[in-house]
Amino acid sequence: MLELLIEFLPFGALLGRIKWDCNISIRRKLYICILKDFAQHLFYEVAIIYPSLYLLIFGLLLDINSFLVYSLVYFALWILLHTIYDIFYVMNDYIFIKYEESPTIRKYLPKNSVKKTIVLRLVYAIMLLFILINNFKMKFMLLFATIILVLMNILHNFANEHLRIFTFGSLRLAKWLFIPLIIKCDSVPYILLLLLPCFHDNIIKYYQHKFARKYMFVSKFDVPLWERFIIYLPLQFLVVYPNIYVLFPNIIIVIFSIIFTKIKDKGVL
Repeated sequence: MLELLIEFLPFGALLGRIKWDCNISIRRKLYICILKDFAQHLFYEVAIIYPSLYLLIFGLLLDINSFLVYSLVYFALWILLHTIYDIFYVMNDYIFIKYEESPTIRKYLPKNSVKKTIVLRLVYAIMLLFILINNFKMKFMLLFATIILVLMNILHNFANEHLRIFTFGSLRLAKWLFIPLIIKCDSVPYILLLLLPCFHDNIIKYYQHKFARKYMFVSKFDVPLWERFIIYLPLQFLVVYPNIYVLFPNIIIVIFSIIFTKIKDKGVL
């Protein structure tokens, strides 16, 4: 069943990567590990990054009908984004890996399913693009953002190991700005500011992942989430004032992270 989901879901390769990482872990049972890690991934993307964008893009001014329509568009763009990413996950793990100096090995698909999986994702992406282009007035930015996302993925996958530190940052921004570029382009400067803690966190973790084990000079990066976010709040407050409401998701993240950290320190989790 899990193999079918990996092959057919738009974000199946992500699930496959999580399964592979869990297979080499001896800490937890496989399916518990997969569910927990997948939930953590969705939390990071849905609960940390995208609500900041969502609240900033739509604000509190839309009527209910507009809100429902844009919510549907937002969801369709989110699926398109992850479908495109999934194509490059598979290509990275089975094709581009040949060009890496110290690749991360992940094998979660049978060899005879790789081309089929890529083709399926291409079909999903083309269908979503066709539906969006023919039903909404955002053709140019949709195509522009899609091309940029694809180019950043290609550049990152063909870059050498050291250059990837920089291409990874560009790729992350292309991913996070994909939806706001299409829906509300003038929100991008605010969004870049809101995403500073996420961007900082991602770059450090990627650097650690790629070089710590190889060169043995980077210590484990384990800073509570609330500390990473609260550092940027004063600067963000100054820039967005008087539109303080756009910081609500970040403030909520700080509060819940403090609570979670306290509970974890007491050994409950």
